[in-house]
Amino acid sequence: MTTPSAPLLLRRVFPHRRDETIQCTHLLRSVPGKREVLDARWNDQPVVVKIFFHPCQARRHLRREWRGLNAVMARELTSQKPLFYGRTDAGRWALVVEKIVDSRPATDVFAGLPEGPERVELLKNVCRELATYHDRGVLQRDMHLGNFLLKGERAFMLDSGQMTFRSRPVTREEGISQVALLGGILQDDDEDSLRSLCRAYLEARGYRPSDADEAAMMSLHGRYRKAAVLRGLKKTLRTSKRYRRVEGQAYRAVYERAFFEDADLGPWLERLNGPAGAGEDAKRGKAPSVFTLEWNAKKMVVRRYRERGRIRAILPAFETSRAKRGWVNGHLLRMLGIGTPRPVCCVEFHRGCLVRESFLILECIEGNTLAETLRDPDLPARRREALLHQVRQRVHRLHEHRIVHGDLKQAHILVSAQGPVLTDLDRMKVCRWDFPFKIRRDKDLKRLNLDGPGKEPARV
Repeated sequence: MTTPSAPLLLRRVFPHRRDETIQCTHLLRSVPGKREVLDARWNDQPVVVKIFFHPCQARRHLRREWRGLNAVMARELTSQKPLFYGRTDAGRWALVVEKIVDSRPATDVFAGLPEGPERVELLKNVCRELATYHDRGVLQRDMHLGNFLLKGERAFMLDSGQMTFRSRPVTREEGISQVALLGGILQDDDEDSLRSLCRAYLEARGYRPSDADEAAMMSLHGRYRKAAVLRGLKKTLRTSKRYRRVEGQAYRAVYERAFFEDADLGPWLERLNGPAGAGEDAKRGKAPSVFTLEWNAKKMVVRRYRERGRIRAILPAFETSRAKRGWVNGHLLRMLGIGTPRPVCCVEFHRGCLVRESFLILECIEGNTLAETLRDPDLPARRREALLHQVRQRVHRLHEHRIVHGDLKQAHILVSAQGPVLTDLDRMKVCRWDFPFKIRRDKDLKRLNLDGPGKEPARV
C-alpha cells in the first residue's frame, strides 16, 4: 500500500521517458488487490495518481485506462485529462491524470442532500450528462453514481477503463437500461422519481418519452436493484471500502470502517468474550446476553449468542451463526429502506472448526419498545394511531419483499425519534415460495397482534 504524504518516485514511460517526483497527500479510494487512487501534487499542479496492483493484469488495466481517457478527450466530453504513466520505484504501474479542482464525488453530494426533490434533481443532471456520452457513442459498463464527479452543475464520468466506444450513438433501449442502473440508488417504491429520470434522459437525447419507456425503466430498475443488493451484501462480509475483515487465532470478525474510524480492533476483539468485555447489561438479566459498550463516546449494543452443546455448536459450520445472520439481515433491511439499528461489527469465536460464541454489535438507538409505548396511559390517542400506522407500513414493506421476521412481536420493535425500527433479526428469512411465505407471514402478524387480544390480525 502506498503511504500518503510521502514522495512517490515515478519513472515515466510515456510520453517522454524521465524520472518524476510526485507528492501524495491522501488516499482517495482503495480497491484491495487491484488499485489505489491518491490525491497528489506534481510540479505544484494538483493531480490524481492511480496505482495498479493486479499481479498479472496491472499493465493491461493501465493501458486500457489510458486509451479510454484519450478516447473521451477526442470526443470532446467532460473527463479528467491524462498526463503520463510509468512505473513507481516499487515496480507498480501508475497513471497520472489532471485533478478536477473543487469537484466532489456524486455519491457524497447525494448523501449530503435530504431525501426528496434535491436528490432527484442531482440524478437528473447526471442523466443529462449521460445522454451526451450516449449521443457520442460512449457506453459505461460499470454504471453507478460513484463513477461521477460533480462540479457545480457539471458532471464528469470516471473509470474510462470500463467504457466502450462506438461509431454510432447508443440505442434508446441501452440508454434506458443505463438510467435504470444509475437509478438503483433510489428505492423501488419511488416510482415518480424513477419515471422523471427516464423522461429527463430521453428529452436530453431528443426523444419523446412514452409509457412503454417508463414501464421498461421500472422493470429494469427492480431487477438491477435486486442484483445490487445482493452484491452489497457480499461486500459486507469481506474487506472493502466500507468494511474490514480480520481474523485472529480464535476469532473471525468484520466491522464498519467509518464507525470505528478505521482503527485496528484486534486487541479489543480478543478481550470481547472475556469478563472485561461485558459492559452494562441492557436486559438486566443474570447472563449478559445483551449489554452496552462505548467506543470513543459512541454507545453500542452488543448481542451475545452462546452456542450451547456440541450439536448447536456444529450447526454454524454448515450454516451461518446467529450473529452473522443478524449482521447480513440488518444490512439487507437498511438497503431496502426499512428501519433497523445500524450493524457495526460481527464477531465469531471458534474452537477448531466449531463456533463457540458469536457477537453482533449495533449502534445504540434510544427509545422504548412498542409494547412499553402502547402501555403508557399518557399516550395520546392520535399519537397511538399514527404510531400503529407507521408500524403497519414497516411490516407491509417487509412483506412486500417476501421477507418474514420469524419472531415479530411488539417487544422487538423499538420506537425511536426516527420512527419504529425492527430488532432481533437473526431469525429473519427471505421466502422464495408462496406457500411457506404466506404461512410465516400470518405467524408474524398473529404474533405482532396490533389489533388487540382475541382479534384476527389484519394482513398489512
